[in-house]
Amino acid sequence: MSINSYVVNSGGEAEEISFSGYSDLQGNKVYLVVDHNTRKVYIWKGLEAGVRDKFMSARAAQNMRMKLGMVYKAVSYTHLRAHET
Repeated sequence: MSINSYVVNSGGEAEEISFSGYSDLQGNKVYLVVDHNTRKVYIWKGLEAGVRDKFMSARAAQNMRMKLGMVYKAVSYTHLRAHET
């Protein structure tokens, strides 16, 4: 399975990170997870993430799609918690 994960900074840039599961996610941040097998760019928005960060995640996802190819689709999720307990 070919997956890349990114955290989106306040400037809208996606910085690649190491991701091993939901426990790595912080509720005040926004992430992109690119699944090359399904050709999807998942946008994970933490509940506590700021409005600007959420807006910038959409821009970062669009930039990622342009880089990878427009056959990739963006899918957005907003989570109440960073991980299930």
